Amino acid sequence: MVDLTIMTPIGSRHLILFCVLAATCATAIDAQPVLKITAPASGVTVSPGQTITVSVSARGTVKNVFVIGWDPIGASQAPSAPPYNFTIEIPEKIRPGEYLLTAVGVSESGPVESESITIDVERPDKPVSLWVWPSAVEENIGESSLLQVEGTYADGTSADLTNSRRTIFVSDAPAIATVDQQGRVTAVASGSATILVNGSAKVPVTVKPAMTLVPLRMVLRPSQKQHYFARRADYSVPSVVWSIRPVGLGTISDSGDYIAPASVEAPQRVLVIAKDASNDAIYAMAEIHVEPDAASRPARSSCDELPVRLKQGTALKMVDPVPDLLYGNSLITDAEVLGFGGSPAHGLAADGVSTVVMWLKANFVGERLQLSVLNEAGVVSGSTSEDGALGEIPNTDSGSTLAFKAFNFVPGQVTVAAVQTNEGPLAFALYRAPSDFVRFAADENKGSRGLTFRIQSLDLPCYSFTWPPVQ
Repeated sequence: MVDLTIMTPIGSRHLILFCVLAATCATAIDAQPVLKITAPASGVTVSPGQTITVSVSARGTVKNVFVIGWDPIGASQAPSAPPYNFTIEIPEKIRPGEYLLTAVGVSESGPVESESITIDVERPDKPVSLWVWPSAVEENIGESSLLQVEGTYADGTSADLTNSRRTIFVSDAPAIATVDQQGRVTAVASGSATILVNGSAKVPVTVKPAMTLVPLRMVLRPSQKQHYFARRADYSVPSVVWSIRPVGLGTISDSGDYIAPASVEAPQRVLVIAKDASNDAIYAMAEIHVEPDAASRPARSSCDELPVRLKQGTALKMVDPVPDLLYGNSLITDAEVLGFGGSPAHGLAADGVSTVVMWLKANFVGERLQLSVLNEAGVVSGSTSEDGALGEIPNTDSGSTLAFKAFNFVPGQVTVAAVQTNEGPLAFALYRAPSDFVRFAADENKGSRGLTFRIQSLDLPCYSFTWPPVQ
């Protein structure tokens, strides 16, 4: 009951004032918590395996009072009457970090609960080493990913320390990538950063630019032409405005075709610039070195003095086309781009879809190279379902692309011709993995298998080898 004394004659105005004040006071009393955890203090640090006492005060009549904690702490036993003192056992096997405790019960008006308190569960000893996953992060601008931290202790045990208060995440370049104290890394701008975990473990972060150009670097001779592809970080194709620096050192068209100047007396450096037509703050650059004309190398017509690199069996390379060689839903088949784009591939999943670019070093432009897939019996395969398939790249001109669904894949063998690239004469083909591979007897449980490729020059009979080379 609220007792208010008003020392003036009672009138309608004063009665209204009395009711407003009384209602306000009654509301304030009702807003007080029915249950309140009075001990321990919120934020207290406890250890795995420790037993703690939780004290709860109650206002009015409250029944069935007990304390419940976040999993795996669980619930306490319910005392039959006040004082409400509860024993809570912290599990031995619990991840370090913050946990909530809440008192609950039933009052005359229904279920009630207290405001929660936080307890911080931490091991008393320090880890001797930290393991952070992933070990490196690559993101587009605006993307986020979570780091996980595991600590190993002197007794050989380990614990997930991701949510421990003692695990501190710091970015050395927050303008590039930020990190919060839950280990969430967010890409802000293109560039590189390092996330430090407790000042020792390091996680490199690469934030990819919003837009890139392909190819990134080129060497051209006078009057040579090169087509450029602009691509957003999500691999979509933007509308761009093209330019070059310095102006006049060659030309570039609205579609990205650069033509080197007709002559240069000394090597020249040219920057190709593409700006997003809808946002000129988004741009990408590529570099061209224009070299003076030089006499072409004579074509080889005999087996004399073959390059050492060809004799060493290093003349075949498998390249994953993702992401450098993708242009929308197509493969960039421009010979200059194929010659340096992509990343080395050392294996494929047997899913009938995964595809790699295979490039073969040749002895001269126009040389015909026969590429064969050899099965486990050492003969040319006739089964695409077991040994995969080969595909020709029909057009390697500057600026050329081809949708993946347009490639013609065949079993066993293809013949490809070498073209000129900055890496020298190269021939290109595609290899698509099989949908599965047959397992027999001792191989029944085999999870992987190897394939052998044979490369034979149809113009130089002495140039023939298998890959991978026999050790």
